[in-house]
Amino acid sequence: MSVVLNKSTIGWSSNLTQVENQVKGLIAAAEANIERLGAQIRELETLRQKERTVLATLRRMITPIGKLPTELLVEIFKLAVQTPLLRDPPDANRLYDGEYREALRKVLCLAHVSPYWRHIIHNTPQLWAEGVLDFRCNREPKDPYLVELKAMLNRSAPHKISVSLHTGNRYLENVVPSVFTATVARWRTLECRLQIFPSFEQLPSENFASLERLHLSGLWSQTAPITVFLSSPLTHFTLRCEAGTVKLFQLPWGQLTHIEILDESMSGCRSVLLQGHNLISATLHTSLKWDSDLASAHSPVVVLPFLETLNFTVWNCKTVPVDGLEVLFMPLSLPALKTLNIEFYAEEEESWPTKVFFDFLDRAHKLERIKFTYSSIYAEDLVSLLQHTPALKTFELLGCWLCMQDDIFFTALRYDEADLTPLVPKLESLNFENVGEIREGPFEQAICSRWWQDDGRVLADGSLPRVSRLKDIQIAPSDMEEDMLSAGLKVRMQKLVEQGLNLDLTVGFLSN
Repeated sequence: MSVVLNKSTIGWSSNLTQVENQVKGLIAAAEANIERLGAQIRELETLRQKERTVLATLRRMITPIGKLPTELLVEIFKLAVQTPLLRDPPDANRLYDGEYREALRKVLCLAHVSPYWRHIIHNTPQLWAEGVLDFRCNREPKDPYLVELKAMLNRSAPHKISVSLHTGNRYLENVVPSVFTATVARWRTLECRLQIFPSFEQLPSENFASLERLHLSGLWSQTAPITVFLSSPLTHFTLRCEAGTVKLFQLPWGQLTHIEILDESMSGCRSVLLQGHNLISATLHTSLKWDSDLASAHSPVVVLPFLETLNFTVWNCKTVPVDGLEVLFMPLSLPALKTLNIEFYAEEEESWPTKVFFDFLDRAHKLERIKFTYSSIYAEDLVSLLQHTPALKTFELLGCWLCMQDDIFFTALRYDEADLTPLVPKLESLNFENVGEIREGPFEQAICSRWWQDDGRVLADGSLPRVSRLKDIQIAPSDMEEDMLSAGLKVRMQKLVEQGLNLDLTVGFLSN
């Protein structure tokens, strides 16, 4: 019996093996069919995608946008991404915000519309040169990011570009040589915020052969001289650093046309200003801190023949006498100066260097606009100052509490037809804010003496007035909340407004 069972078992096992082999064969055949069908599906999908591309191309050919020549489409793209022209003097903060940063994003968005547009955009370098390439890095950049960054830089070739770099130095040391170095010859504008200026100093100065605008901030750890921009065709320079860094820069100061410098060293700012023979506008934010001997700071008069705008802000005045201003204005001769803005943050009353300042004004005989902010000039000196500004058209005072004492200013401003040499004969605009108390009588007399409704006013002897007619008056004498204008003055001033005078009077007047 056992022998029969063994034979039966052997037969069953043999049949099972045959079945398994048959199943395996069927599995292999099914897998082969699936692979074949998959290949067919992929081939069909490829064919379908080709047909979709053909269909899109055909549809684009009959749509209005598809009928446009490539050249015209490029011009449309340029209009879509263009940024406003840079104004002079430049606003470094505005330059790297808003529309300037948005230009590159707009280019990338256009490139995602269709393969056709992407091809056009990738082959139109002007689009990639628009706006500012803004690089900000707070951590180690990954390789794919750097590859794409290089690609965007290369797409703008051969056009000049604007670059903004805000990053930690240890990252910048790795990124600059590998990514930016190859393109620095095309940089037209560079804006940086760094602790020190490391990697660029390793480059030959001729590499910045296209750099016209340089805006730097930070640099609080910089100790070595910066010479890499000495051969650049710079015209605009902005430095925002309170650490006395300006003395480290070796730039072609004589060719610059616009500068804005925030630096604690007045002697450093003064040195830069006196070298700017081609300057058109200059803005200096500094303290009365001298890092060199005052005696050595004196120099003969230096003529800056093209300077039209001078903005000068002084802080930390409480520790140094205001007489330090003399050394700044004493050597300056600005025959083309039209606008002068001075902000002087003194915590105590200090007398102005009137003699030196008046001599300076005599050398700026075209001055049309003056603005004093928080100045400590007395009313008598203010009137004397105006006697040295015969071309003045606009006069602004902000926070000058000594300027309106004893009605001296408006009494002197009153025009008398018998006066052959009236004060500021071309004055057209006044803007006073927080200047203390103003009495209605002298104020009204001065304003009415310089206002007439008809442009063609003729005096009794047939001559024309020796002063210009006032146009704009903005007066906010103090921070008082109560309206202290008398009813009579309001009525009389309203008549002047109805006649065409732009007049805005707020609180702080004292009735006579």
